[in-house]
Amino acid sequence: MRRLQPADLSIFQAYRQDPDIARYQDWEAMSDARATGFLTHMARITPLMRLGQWAQVAVTHTETDVLIGDMGLYLSEDGTEAEVGITLGAAQHGQGHATRAVRLASQFLFDETEIAHIRAYADVRNTPSRALMKRAGFTQTGTSTTAGVKEAVFLLNRP
Repeated sequence: MRRLQPADLSIFQAYRQDPDIARYQDWEAMSDARATGFLTHMARITPLMRLGQWAQVAVTHTETDVLIGDMGLYLSEDGTEAEVGITLGAAQHGQGHATRAVRLASQFLFDETEIAHIRAYADVRNTPSRALMKRAGFTQTGTSTTAGVKEAVFLLNRP
């Protein structure tokens, strides 16, 4: 993982505008100009330094450092819990990249903060995403409904 960069634009836009990927996300596709601004902003910030705000980081191929997706990291306003969310391009699914990225992010969050646990949510229709969270060590603790979407709620406690 690394910071997102403006040079990631074409790959970022390709997976972020894929309707099969976007259907389980709560973000909307961006114009190239808006996406460039977003990537430029994310390149400048330090994840976890902004309590109560999301930061997106690049998920890259381990051998090439080429962008394959992005991960959102959120640290609560009081710094006691975190949340993660991940999106990978369709060609990257089923190869273990997401599991490695979620585990790495979880370790980073526990090492760099005092959080007690990490939450994650997955649309209940998104079976692969729910399986990913379980592979990464999270436990499903229930469901919630946000904006009419039923989501599985996952939790990973500090080791």
